[in-house]
Amino acid sequence: MGYTSQYPTAHSNTYVKATTDLGPDYRPYFGTDPALSLTGIHADVTWYSASAEVTNQRFHIDLGSAKYIRRIYYENNHHSGGLTNRGVQNFTFWGSNTGAGSFDDLVYANDEGWTQLTIAQSTFDIHVSADQADPKYIVVTNTTAYRYYAFKFADNYGDTDYMGVRHVVLQTEDGYSPLISTAAIATSITGRLTKIMDLISTSTIATSSTSRITKIIQIVSASIATTSITATLSRGITAVLVSTSAITTSLLSSLSRGVKEVLTSTSNIATSITGSLSRGIVKVLTSTLAITTSITGRLTRIVDLVSTSAITTSIAGRLSRIIALISTSTITTSTTAALSRGITQALTSVADIVLSITAKFPHWLKKPAPVTAWTKKDDPTTTWTKEE
Repeated sequence: MGYTSQYPTAHSNTYVKATTDLGPDYRPYFGTDPALSLTGIHADVTWYSASAEVTNQRFHIDLGSAKYIRRIYYENNHHSGGLTNRGVQNFTFWGSNTGAGSFDDLVYANDEGWTQLTIAQSTFDIHVSADQADPKYIVVTNTTAYRYYAFKFADNYGDTDYMGVRHVVLQTEDGYSPLISTAAIATSITGRLTKIMDLISTSTIATSSTSRITKIIQIVSASIATTSITATLSRGITAVLVSTSAITTSLLSSLSRGVKEVLTSTSNIATSITGSLSRGIVKVLTSTLAITTSITGRLTRIVDLVSTSAITTSIAGRLSRIIALISTSTITTSTTAALSRGITQALTSVADIVLSITAKFPHWLKKPAPVTAWTKKDDPTTTWTKEE
């Protein structure tokens, strides 16, 4: 079975501490430096307590990382083989992973953050009375890796001026891996479960549950809102469609009534116009005889050329074309305003009809020139002349 020496990160007051020391020539870190001599005088190679501090001294070592320390190697105090009674005697050994408040606390009675370890013996043997190396070893029962280790030196071998140690080294056991017993597993699990329970407190669960419930409520609310909006939109669309249907029905009804009214009005207008035209035509035809008589009287000298029958036929043809132009269909498509501008009055007025005919056939009504000579029909050479 082999062991490997483990040293502090650096040999200085930062990594090696003691309750007291005698000054620059006897610093605590001299006791851990493997480069220093194990023989000869004690100055600059040994830790000594302050003068007359011969009891209750703490000696701390920082290894820089956690290690399983399984053995202590030491060389107790001597000065070229003498003053061996200044060497430390009774002690306890401790481990910790707490720096501030534990490693830094050098008050002998303060053990907060420290765990006392089981050791094979609780004393350092006195150095042989010879100027030589005197290595000693103490086995440590330790299944936990610690970064910080502490010696609590209770006393020395009787010197009343100082207490100290020449060399002390912490060692790990080669190939050592701690066996984890059922009890250790149970303790570890219990400890971890306790921490988990501490972390997952009722308050945390309540907060987490509240948060999740809030999210669920938000999701449900969103769903309800969606359903509500969908229902509202559905109702709204139905209402719009119903309203549209109602509007369409109303419009169709109104249009139907309007079309009926328009058609009725058109029919009335057509009837009125037809009636008016009928009356006008009757009047025209009634007046035709008078006109014909008047014209016949005027055209007595040209009876052979233009007969009353021809005039009547011509007038009837012209009137027929006028009536055809002013048909019910044309009147229906014309605006009331156009009709109101006098078509009905113009066509139903006898005087206007007469004037219209007069304007169109002025040569019919022109007085013929007087006859002053006659030629015999069967003898064109014979002529008669009117005598005044």
